[in-house]
Amino acid sequence: MTNQSELSNRVFKYLKLLYYSFYRPKIFFPKNSYSMLGEDKFIKNYFRNKSRGFYVDVGCYHPLDGNNTQLLYAKGWNGINFDINLYSIKLFNFLRKRDISIHSGISNKKSKLIMYYRKEINMLNTLNEKIAKMHFRNGYKKNMFR
Repeated sequence: MTNQSELSNRVFKYLKLLYYSFYRPKIFFPKNSYSMLGEDKFIKNYFRNKSRGFYVDVGCYHPLDGNNTQLLYAKGWNGINFDINLYSIKLFNFLRKRDISIHSGISNKKSKLIMYYRKEINMLNTLNEKIAKMHFRNGYKKNMFR
């Protein structure tokens, strides 16, 4: 049996997940492109004759906002999504049931890594401090990535 504090914590986490899922009203409506610069339209057109397929999205960020694979997912494809941000992976697990979403970073190093980020969910989160310094000029936070 869960106590009141545990229940409140679970409700808070669920509300936070919903907030990050739908924090922009435009996300509620289907669009012809979900990526930043229309890359997903090019990809969808390139594979226009293929109704099913498999993608790998490294640094997946968000299932709808700024995403290069949502149009393929809507077409019936599925894939594997990787991100260093746990909230991103929770969003993918919530909204993309056919996908496998993994909380992991991709690196050429075999050591524990540090995640550099500005806010809890951000498409510029990185494992590379040089990139963090370049993109987060007003400072950044860091956590050991497990």
